[in-house]
Amino acid sequence: MQQNRVHGDAYLPPLGIEEEVSRLFQKYGLEDGIKKMPDARIDELTASGTPEQAAAAIQRLVEAGADEVMLGPVENDPESFEDTVRYLMPLLKG
Repeated sequence: MQQNRVHGDAYLPPLGIEEEVSRLFQKYGLEDGIKKMPDARIDELTASGTPEQAAAAIQRLVEAGADEVMLGPVENDPESFEDTVRYLMPLLKG
């Protein structure tokens, strides 16, 4: 049986959520599995909130083994990219 694989699977084991996420995706598929994922898990896998919260989330992902984190603007909101550069990036330098 082929498992659903998503970008970032390598970071699930250090976070201790690989089995839970795998079960969701096997049972519901990728799209519906994401919709059914508990908010706490979404918080662990994403960088959102205030710039300080997003920077802390990125730091947690790096500490869990991520050597790259992809940031994307909020859909249909071009200003969100500018906000990311203006407010978040200075917190990540260093």
